Amino acid sequence: MVTLYGTGLTKGVAIAEAAVIRGAAAELPDGLVERGLIALRLGRPESELAGVVLVCESLDAALSITIPGTTIAGVALQSHAPDFPQSQIPCVAGVENLTQSLSAGDLLIVDATQGVVYVDPDARTLAQYQSLETSRKEKRVFIGWSHLPAVTQDGRTIYTYAALSDTNDIPDALAAGADGLVLSDKAIARLRPDDWPALLHTVAGKPLVLLSVPDDAALRHLAALAVPGQLCLAVREADDAVDGLRGSLRRVYDDLSHEHVDAAEIEIALLIDADTADTPTPPSDLQRIIIDAACPNNVLQDIVSACATQLETSLTVMLGPSINAIPDILAPPVDSIAVQATFIGDAKYLIRSLPPSEA
Repeated sequence: MVTLYGTGLTKGVAIAEAAVIRGAAAELPDGLVERGLIALRLGRPESELAGVVLVCESLDAALSITIPGTTIAGVALQSHAPDFPQSQIPCVAGVENLTQSLSAGDLLIVDATQGVVYVDPDARTLAQYQSLETSRKEKRVFIGWSHLPAVTQDGRTIYTYAALSDTNDIPDALAAGADGLVLSDKAIARLRPDDWPALLHTVAGKPLVLLSVPDDAALRHLAALAVPGQLCLAVREADDAVDGLRGSLRRVYDDLSHEHVDAAEIEIALLIDADTADTPTPPSDLQRIIIDAACPNNVLQDIVSACATQLETSLTVMLGPSINAIPDILAPPVDSIAVQATFIGDAKYLIRSLPPSEA
């Protein structure tokens, strides 16, 4: 991560890829023009267009640029300027060595309130700024397309999580635009209780789903340090496992309460394998089922349809690398999917591109 300083001419924060203007030449992120033209052809509203941060030597250059089907999320200027006429766009001016410090397509955070530009921000910095969108409503936050949840053409928001078997991959997953993280049994087994505070620090408030239940010492760290609504623990047996986990959580909550620590409530979900013959019946107060979908698309589609018909819960479908299954399963109550981190961008693009009849 490179941190550059300048003067904020407006307020607010923008997170998006860089479009660099050098003299009369514009260097754009790969595929930006193509995505913009597709968005225009589909009649996408301005709020759903891809956004970029314009990186320019001067204010005049920034004001002269238009990119079809793309919004200007933020502006970073190498030269000084007295003001910026579009007050709703975060703008930082007087950033020394700006155009030499980055390339087109680099991820930028433009914090006009603080007068700072981050180039290729690390995972924690990125996650902290992304959380501003909901936690600090008095500030304007503009987040580029790849770092926002995908919205179907029917207007449904689908969250795309990264399915991880190694916690060392968390920074790359967040940089790829993951809306949350799903940690496998293998990843959890490698963690010691004292590792959880550092992990939550790295995740920085992003939703976190655990596919196995850690011990009480780890649960204590999780409940004490997580933000409300961040954590979900998955169990495979609907009755005994849920009751046992609830007992563990009650003990943890009681201990923290005696220490005057506000504990974050942890959600419990039912995890089922896609090759399960019958649709399980979860306890009535469980609000989520997670489907581990290692099966052919037509079988998965039948399972999702059965869950949707029989159960009044939200569904998360674990697809791994099989994003070609998205058109077959993306129907209510599916509100989230989990894919390999390298497929985050492709999955979001596919979700946004599906015709209304398929979403």
